[in-house]
Amino acid sequence: MEVWSRVHVVALAGEIARVVEPTYRLKADKVVVLRPPEARLAEFEREMLADLEDRERLSVDQREVSLSKLERVRDAFESAIDDHPGDDVYVNVSGGGHVAGIAGAMAARRTEATPFLVDHSPEDTEDERQASTEDAPGSPESVPVIDIDGPSDEQLEILSYLHGTNGATKKELVAHAERKELPFIANTTVDTRTETYRLLESHIVDPLADAGYVSVVKAGRRVYIDRDGIEALAEFPLGPDPDEATADEDAVVSSDQARWMWESGRDERRNWMWDSGGTTRLHSAPRRHYLE
Repeated sequence: MEVWSRVHVVALAGEIARVVEPTYRLKADKVVVLRPPEARLAEFEREMLADLEDRERLSVDQREVSLSKLERVRDAFESAIDDHPGDDVYVNVSGGGHVAGIAGAMAARRTEATPFLVDHSPEDTEDERQASTEDAPGSPESVPVIDIDGPSDEQLEILSYLHGTNGATKKELVAHAERKELPFIANTTVDTRTETYRLLESHIVDPLADAGYVSVVKAGRRVYIDRDGIEALAEFPLGPDPDEATADEDAVVSSDQARWMWESGRDERRNWMWDSGGTTRLHSAPRRHYLE
């Protein structure tokens, strides 16, 4: 008789509810924990790992990885999944922070693993641990499963355009969309240019901004691609490189380009902030600078 195991792959997080409790709820046989180097672990994280190691009928595999490097942690997720062919592998995308969550979701999409988010209520903890002593396996439906969808084709086309240019205004984005006959424009009849811009915002800019792929600044007229948008292009490739475009006043710049501007001193440095994932956030309008 074929024997299979329920394997959880999760990046270490600071909350027991995000790492430990799902192993009770789904009756995991094994958990692969992606964690930072030993020296960077907090004491409570060491205790959490020790508790997992002490669990009966649970195998624990700890793997060291930098949780701030998307490609590395994604590769670690994929390696852990590939190491368990024939098993039911669940990827917990709730742990390890934003970068690890994205990496886990990308790895699950590329494999046969099932990604899930943790919907935890503290009062459920004791019941879950008590139930885990029963022989019957837990139900996968006991943890909400997520469906990972990337940007639409027309959104990817715009992301590709932004990544391939030094700058673009919303006017240029509309012009590019018209050249490419993207559905949000080609399949809609509008009477004014204002209505066209509204279509751009509702079908392209707003959804991409909500997903963290682009940022909009300068009173809503200035848009640039964020690192997550670049990663989305890598994960959901679309066709050849876009046509080149010319930058102008309301430029759209990639995070890598913004970093170049920062390091070369070609901006007002007080206006730029960087988060742990390398994403650029602009808090006031800088002087105009373009890549040479």
